[in-house]
Amino acid sequence: MLKHFFISFLPAIFLVIVAVPIVVMVSVLRRKYSNRRSPLTHNLLRPPGHSLRLETERLRDELQESFMFALVIPMMMYIGINLSQMMGGIGLAEIWVYVLITAFVEIYLYRKIWKVLLELRPKSLGLEGEMFVGEELNQLMLKGCRVYHDVPIEYGNVDHVVVSPSGVFAVNTKMLGKPRDRGQDEKVTVNYTENLMHFPDRIISIPQQKLLTEAKALSTFLSKSVGEPVTVEAMLALPGWFIKSDRNGGAPVRVFNPKNSAPLFVKNQSKLSEQMVQRIAYQIDQKCRDIEPQLARTRRWELRN
Repeated sequence: MLKHFFISFLPAIFLVIVAVPIVVMVSVLRRKYSNRRSPLTHNLLRPPGHSLRLETERLRDELQESFMFALVIPMMMYIGINLSQMMGGIGLAEIWVYVLITAFVEIYLYRKIWKVLLELRPKSLGLEGEMFVGEELNQLMLKGCRVYHDVPIEYGNVDHVVVSPSGVFAVNTKMLGKPRDRGQDEKVTVNYTENLMHFPDRIISIPQQKLLTEAKALSTFLSKSVGEPVTVEAMLALPGWFIKSDRNGGAPVRVFNPKNSAPLFVKNQSKLSEQMVQRIAYQIDQKCRDIEPQLARTRRWELRN
């Protein structure tokens, strides 16, 4: 009887053996550092791809949770059937009820996992793109520009904002994968007249309305904040692609490769004074500096010097 009981609960015993040491270690470390706090007294600026990073982290947590339940549910069914058998027997009909309930739950979890996987891949790719564009645009600070990332606005966020004497630029990143066949042309032909981007394997419209809406929202915010009209130019970054265009100077959105793109932001003609650049940068800085240091939030963890 005892042997049968032990075999019935063997999956649960394995789960306990795995989970208990982890819980103990986390509890010990929290107690050890519970009297520590972060030395930082100011919030941090948003890094490139901050919003996408939070979204991908949420999706990964959801994926891990679904995987865990998908593994645990069959074990619970096994324990339930054996426990019912020990308490007086179980018929074939009851067993089928257990099996059907487990099957429905597993199908739900598998569909959820599939949906998360489909959503996670493009967001992860987009995060890499924003990080790359952010690294390239950060080089502009060596030329006197101010660069900010993931700037929150009324309609969401602007991936990157560059403030220079030549103007204010709202940069949106679009990360698109290339064909695996390296023999194909890796050039993008931008047709501003038709508002289209011709890739080797597809044709995509320039999201002009979205980009202009973001630029207008940022312009409205800055104009109200500094008390003077501030024009914001909308731009679209395509990392990793060679871009050929028919630009004639009249297109409202500029499509560019962020690699060595300094001439687009640092021009001979200055539109903003140094004082105005500082005023605009201050307003954007305040808007982006909203990441509270983690140790300041939890007041539990801090590495020893």
